[in-house]
Amino acid sequence: SIDAVFSDKERDFSFKEGLFTAIVTFFLAVSPVFEKLSPFPAAIIGSLTGMNCICAFSGAVTGFAVTGNFALAVPHIAAMTAILAIRLIMGEKQSRIMGIITAAASGICVFTANLPAAESPMDIFTGFAFGVLTVISILSLNTFFNEKDKPRSEENIWLTLSAGVIYAILITALTGLRLEMFNGGIFVSAAAICLSPYIGSNLSAMVGILSAVGITAADKSFAPAAIILALSSLAVSLFSRYGRITRACALVFVLGAGVLVTEPTEES
Repeated sequence: SIDAVFSDKERDFSFKEGLFTAIVTFFLAVSPVFEKLSPFPAAIIGSLTGMNCICAFSGAVTGFAVTGNFALAVPHIAAMTAILAIRLIMGEKQSRIMGIITAAASGICVFTANLPAAESPMDIFTGFAFGVLTVISILSLNTFFNEKDKPRSEENIWLTLSAGVIYAILITALTGLRLEMFNGGIFVSAAAICLSPYIGSNLSAMVGILSAVGITAADKSFAPAAIILALSSLAVSLFSRYGRITRACALVFVLGAGVLVTEPTEES
């Protein structure tokens, strides 16, 4: 029940955790995907419980409100309200089947929210794709949260796969966050590539490939930049045994060479 959710979560709820969750959903909400309102805040809400879920909802609503077109955001806010209600009713503990049902219901809510603004079959297809992305995001987040606390005596393939999907989706969402020359997806990708050798010596290459997939999925005009970023990740992986300055130099060298070769336009 809802009362049980709050009684369990109030003891463990951290203000910093809730604030971080709200900030994440805020930035996801102000980052358009395919020049449309992002479906990813709804996915975050659909994967959390209790006060964290409410904080995520608050951050997302604030983000949609400051986008400048609140009327367009109303169906999305209504969809997130429905998802919030579903999560609070389901409670913290749920079976795998109930998790799939929750994800499917959230995907339907997101798809429905995109229908009022649809003006062509392509817009309807995009709304359907957003619904599918929502389902995949929620299932990946649920898998990650469930598997990360288990003993790591052996490699957990489900934890690795879910983390990879979450990262690619995050880059897709942040690529829409632009401010002058700054691009959130590319910035986070470059930082992740440089920091990944601290986790695994060969992880940079995989992070680069996932970053390229996420960036290209968000905006095809960034495809050359995504390819250069993937190649730079291979260079970082080759120099992973050396210090961080050497890895950073390898990254900058490949990025610079790529820019000279591809002759980037103002958009890319």
